[in-house]
Amino acid sequence: MRTHQCFQRNLPFIFSNPSPDVTISFFVGLLVSYTAIPLIGTMLVAMFTVHLNYGFSSVNTIGLTPNGPQFGPPGYEINLLYIAGLLSLMLTGAGVFSLDAVIPPDFN
Repeated sequence: MRTHQCFQRNLPFIFSNPSPDVTISFFVGLLVSYTAIPLIGTMLVAMFTVHLNYGFSSVNTIGLTPNGPQFGPPGYEINLLYIAGLLSLMLTGAGVFSLDAVIPPDFN
């Protein structure tokens, strides 16, 4: 039971800080199908720990001041949008101008 509580307490930290290697390899298009997995995990943790309480809408207007509208915290719509984009990249690949296109097909 203690291990489960420790893992549950540290789960947001594990997924909220993907390593720089994951971010750089995703940026240059290296093994995009694999590097999208920790990023999807990050979005899921953010959605369930922070944004779920604020509803679906990505723009929450909480008031109108003389300076203009005042916005509240965003809902989980933006997390779902990012997850959909990452899933799309996982299914279609990074494209012809990525490092994945340079890797021989038998390596993948």
